[in-house]
Amino acid sequence: MNKECLHCNRTTVAIHARGLCSLCYLHHRDGYPASRKLRPFTAADREFIRSNWDRLNAKAIAARLNRDVKDIYSAAARFEISRPRFTLKTNPRIRSRMIRLHGKGLSDREIGKRMGFGHNTISRWLRRAGLRSNCRTRNTESFCERTRDKIRQAVLNRIREVGLETAVPFMRKFAEGRATAIRMGWPQAQTLLEARVLSCLQSDARTVDDICAALAVRRNWTGTVVRDLRRRGVLTRVGRRGRDMVYALASNVNRAKTIESRTCPMERGQ
Repeated sequence: MNKECLHCNRTTVAIHARGLCSLCYLHHRDGYPASRKLRPFTAADREFIRSNWDRLNAKAIAARLNRDVKDIYSAAARFEISRPRFTLKTNPRIRSRMIRLHGKGLSDREIGKRMGFGHNTISRWLRRAGLRSNCRTRNTESFCERTRDKIRQAVLNRIREVGLETAVPFMRKFAEGRATAIRMGWPQAQTLLEARVLSCLQSDARTVDDICAALAVRRNWTGTVVRDLRRRGVLTRVGRRGRDMVYALASNVNRAKTIESRTCPMERGQ
């Protein structure tokens, strides 16, 4: 927030003590009184900060002593007061709490948000404890029951917000794309675009640019789809052509028979 200097009336962010900018504070600070009086910390204040630094936060201590929070932090630095750092490595109680939250079905991000750690740290210590993460580590894995409940709740909330007539066509479009991919013989695909990419790579290995030219689609979204298929083990890299990677179908991926070929021909009306 920009402030105005009391001497030169210049609007700037760098306002120093006594309401002056840096240049006016250097040459004209004696002509302006201090905005607040210096209140040194007494021995009782110092002892109160030392005894309550581990139990109360700086805001609560500042309210007790009727001081600014910045003054409390600077005083703690001058008095060499620091809170003990509790980590998952040094404190077994924190690890026990992490295991309890994991048992309730919380994901790594939710556990880290409650405990104040990053989700990568939580994932690492869960692996050390021999516990499997509640969230998916690969796209091919199935969702846990708690995640399914969250997805159901999100769908219900979307229906309440935009209405059934607006929410159902969006879900129907995704379901129709999945059904079309299965009819094309690619049950590994989740969308119609993934099925078209797999059909394009069935004959020969190609780059992302070749796939975009063959399917007449945009590169940015197709590149994301190709990377997603590779993470799920459907595609593999077979080489490099210039600066572009060449992708092909994985050895265990084959096109299944289409539903039309498996159904028996029937006359209309039967």
